Amino acid sequence: MKNWKNLALIALLAASVAACKNTPTTPKTQATDVDFKAMATEMCQCSPAMMDNISKVLTAQQAGKDAEVAKLVAESEAIGLKYNECLQKVADKYGKVVNNDPRAFDALKTNCPELVKMMEWQQKLMQSAAK
Repeated sequence: MKNWKNLALIALLAASVAACKNTPTTPKTQATDVDFKAMATEMCQCSPAMMDNISKVLTAQQAGKDAEVAKLVAESEAIGLKYNECLQKVADKYGKVVNNDPRAFDALKTNCPELVKMMEWQQKLMQSAAK
C-alpha cells in the first residue's frame, strides 16, 4: 500500500508543476522584459491550496490513514487543475523565457521559498521512486 501512496503523491506533484514546464511561447522573448520578482510573487499566489493539500496528504500518509489519503488524492485533481490554470496565466504573462533563466528560480527562492521547497521535495520524491 505504501508504494501506491508514493506513486499517487508523485502523480499529484508532477501534475502540479506541469504548467511550469509546458508554457506557450508569448511575445515576451527577452529576459530583460521580465520582472522576475513580480513573476515569483504571482506564482506564489497560485500555490497555497496545492501546498496545503500536499501537506494534508503527507500527514495522513504518515499517520497510516489510507482512506483519508485516497480521499485527499482524489480531491487533488480539482486543486491541481486550478493551480495549473493559475500558473498558466503567469506563464502567459511572463513568457517561456522564465523556464530557462536562473533569475526566475532565484526570484522564486527569495519571494516564494515555500514553493521552491515543494518543487525540490517533489524532485527528490520522483528520483527516489525511479530507483
